[in-house]
Amino acid sequence: MNRLLVFAVAIALAMQGFAQTVGVQSVVREISQTGQINTQKIISVNQDTVIILSQTTNGEFEFYLVGENASNVDVAEIPANFEVKDLKVLGGLIYFCGQVTQNNQVNGFVARARIADLFKYSNFKWDTIQNSKSIDKIEVYYYESQFVYIVGIGVDNNGKSLFVHCDEYANWNYYIYQSPYADEIFDDIILKDTVVMYPITNLKYVITVGRRNNEKDIVVRTYYKYNISNTSEHVYHLFANNDELAPYPLHADSLHYKWIAIAGIIEDVSGNDEKTTAFFVDIAATPSFYMYQTQSFGSYNKGDADIRDIMYSEIDTTLLIVENIPMTSFISPVNSISVVDARPYLIPPPSQVDVFYSDINGDNYPFNSITELLPYQFITAGINPNNQQINIWRGDRSNLNGNCNYLTSEGVNVRTTELFYDIYPVSGQYIDKLVWRTEPITNISSPININCQ
Repeated sequence: MNRLLVFAVAIALAMQGFAQTVGVQSVVREISQTGQINTQKIISVNQDTVIILSQTTNGEFEFYLVGENASNVDVAEIPANFEVKDLKVLGGLIYFCGQVTQNNQVNGFVARARIADLFKYSNFKWDTIQNSKSIDKIEVYYYESQFVYIVGIGVDNNGKSLFVHCDEYANWNYYIYQSPYADEIFDDIILKDTVVMYPITNLKYVITVGRRNNEKDIVVRTYYKYNISNTSEHVYHLFANNDELAPYPLHADSLHYKWIAIAGIIEDVSGNDEKTTAFFVDIAATPSFYMYQTQSFGSYNKGDADIRDIMYSEIDTTLLIVENIPMTSFISPVNSISVVDARPYLIPPPSQVDVFYSDINGDNYPFNSITELLPYQFITAGINPNNQQINIWRGDRSNLNGNCNYLTSEGVNVRTTELFYDIYPVSGQYIDKLVWRTEPITNISSPININCQ
């Protein structure tokens, strides 16, 4: 069972002991390849095609090129010494990152390939990031419409968080930046590109979001996209303001206009209660960023809930949160996707959340990652718990006459207007340049079938 929370309509029918009804129109397809739970990542290539990353039950990593109406998917099998952690697509190329083991040494790496090379011609290009143990998340963007920047976060050989910037325009030189605070953790990295009026300000940023001070503070750092050393850095005192902690990794995404969203499972000071929380941050506010609004829902025992992924949907200004959280009528936590109203300026603010969760023959499907192909149409990747095969759930949130899922609702608590404060910037140094080497791989084809429609 997978759920989708949407701040919107309240529909009530009695079923399984709480208010629910049919959800969104959807179809679930299954790839005849097995994988491990919570290792799937999905990204759109175009409105008809996605690429899925998954770790096999043997521990190796594979990419799957999935067309909307295809009866087979193309599979790229990555060599066993590569652990792939994230992927992005830009201009017909796929970029990915992780850690690689060679000669008993472990390093972070970045890689790239034309999509055709990865899935048809059996190769990709890669290089290690020196002084890193792993590159965990990446973003890619253009400079002057032709040169590519690769930016990422990970850890160094001592386990300290790092930010890396790779510059194609400078012959693939790369720099590593690190926080002056040894306990700061970089949890997520996003891109922001918008113009704010009054006064006119170009927000062209790479943004890292993380935690420090024993999980008491949330840190947001911006780096100007075309001059990475031009930074700003701000801290929100979660514990001092609200007697709360952020014990688990945070997730972030860019919203419309001047806003970004941060989502996490937040714990009260007693350690006995946790909740899903979405923070909406004004990154154009002066003299420092502004925590404009916080929305929270749920009440969980410690360790019972976790967030897997988030995504902003521009068509109706909602934030979709893939999570695994307890629900009253189920013995085990329900694997879920939450869709949060992402208009922090809305008056009055939301008072409840509506919840979609999939139900395929009574099974709990742990979907792990989400993207959007068309307006209102989300697509997620996860695992069938009965046979460990990879499943893809595509739903249309504009059509509430649904199948394969149900709708229910919960209350939401809202806080407003809290300040960030300035902190010390990161420091960086030139490390090396990328020398792309070619890695051969194996390509196969695998059937895909409908599991629920």
